[in-house]
Amino acid sequence: MTSLSLYKFLSLSNIKIMSAVPMLAGVGLLMVCCSSSSIASMLMGGGSEEDPAAGAGAGAGAGGFTYEFHIVSETEHSDHGSVISDIKIDGNRVSKDEITFHIAPTKYDCEHDTQNNWDCKGDMGYLDEDGAITMAAWNKHTPPEKFFTITSDKKIGEVEISFHRPTYTPALMIKENGVEILRDDSNKGSDLSPSPFPVTYTIP
Repeated sequence: MTSLSLYKFLSLSNIKIMSAVPMLAGVGLLMVCCSSSSIASMLMGGGSEEDPAAGAGAGAGAGGFTYEFHIVSETEHSDHGSVISDIKIDGNRVSKDEITFHIAPTKYDCEHDTQNNWDCKGDMGYLDEDGAITMAAWNKHTPPEKFFTITSDKKIGEVEISFHRPTYTPALMIKENGVEILRDDSNKGSDLSPSPFPVTYTIP
């Protein structure tokens, strides 16, 4: 190969190499950018596949509905506090799994309305099988007091509490999931009848 031919060959090779340098640099830059984006995505949590179930039911109360009953005014009777014979939720008698009393009966757990020898010891007058003819009773209350709580897996429409007489009926305040929804203006007075005395609380 002559000197002139060799010179042309070297010149052309140099041009090809120089032309390839920007291309290689561009590829390298693209790889760096992609890698940076991937790393940033992983750091921001975008690298994992989104779970379609994530966030489902967000804000829903996992424990259902809780109803707290607070005594806000004392009974009218001079000696007794509440005397309760029955509690119903939407027409069905409350079960022991649905209700928790925060103040246990202090006068008696279970007594019959008229028969002193009625045997229901060990039961609660508002839960035993005899219905409204048996009662549980409390001494005078010291309002405000958290009396009992009812839990339900669905919203309750109404709660009926059968007190023994109006004079044994305090004023109540009800909270649904911690928010006050109902409040009595006063107790139910000093009347001795009717007996039993059912009071229905309609939940808004």
